[in-house]
Amino acid sequence: MDKPATLTFESYRALLRALYIDTGDGVLFMGNDGFIMEVNDRVGDIFGTDRLDLLGMDSRRLLAASDRRYIDRALAELEADECFSVEGNGVSGAGKPIPLDMTVKRLRQGEQDLFCVVIKDLSEYHLMRQQLHQEKTNRREMYVTLRNVMKAFEKEKSGFEGNISYKIEALVLPALHKIEREPSADLRNTYVALLREQLIQLTKGFGHELDARFLSLTRTELKICRLIQSGNATKDIAAEMNLSVETVQSHRKNIRQKLGIKGRKIGLHAALSAESLLKPRTT
Repeated sequence: MDKPATLTFESYRALLRALYIDTGDGVLFMGNDGFIMEVNDRVGDIFGTDRLDLLGMDSRRLLAASDRRYIDRALAELEADECFSVEGNGVSGAGKPIPLDMTVKRLRQGEQDLFCVVIKDLSEYHLMRQQLHQEKTNRREMYVTLRNVMKAFEKEKSGFEGNISYKIEALVLPALHKIEREPSADLRNTYVALLREQLIQLTKGFGHELDARFLSLTRTELKICRLIQSGNATKDIAAEMNLSVETVQSHRKNIRQKLGIKGRKIGLHAALSAESLLKPRTT
């Protein structure tokens, strides 16, 4: 029986490059000394370096100083066809840290050892995880705030239980319902601002009648109010919201009626500018 043909190292290297050149992950091959022998374009994209400039480079230079030991560990400890994976930090050509997932495998080709390193850029994953954490934090803070407000209600409810019950049922709960159903973060913030002002008035001992006019506005009407307050003309609002000018004018009439200024000699922009509830809060 004929002995299977053995690829030369250069043929093997060319084959590996053909297999990994278009993969979505970064792939490089290094020898026993840790120097890069072949690399695909994705590695250059991850580290912001031209692929050709990486050839012949010490692969340890791609990692943060504290993580270069992983290359040494692979070279010293891995047996043929063994691999290990680790998360660490790379360093871009501009010196920027890059979170990475790195898998190293030792390959045996004749008398030559070859190490395949697959690199995944975790930057987007880490960003999404941070955003998710921030979203959870914001929701938790809102919950704590509402819980504390409700505790304050309990302390002050003596003699006002009936009035508080009516205010919550007629004003606060509709606002919470709108917040719950509203997918737009911008509009949720507006409704939260409305609710915040109402809750503040409740804790002041009912010194002022609560203004629930804005809670009667639809999502579209509320968006138009924000645009009017920002100084946009009707035609600009129509273009921004992909509506006809006539439709925007009809919404403006409905808004004036719901806000109780229909027939009064006051511009809608002036009326809305006097309302802090529609203005984005600044920190």
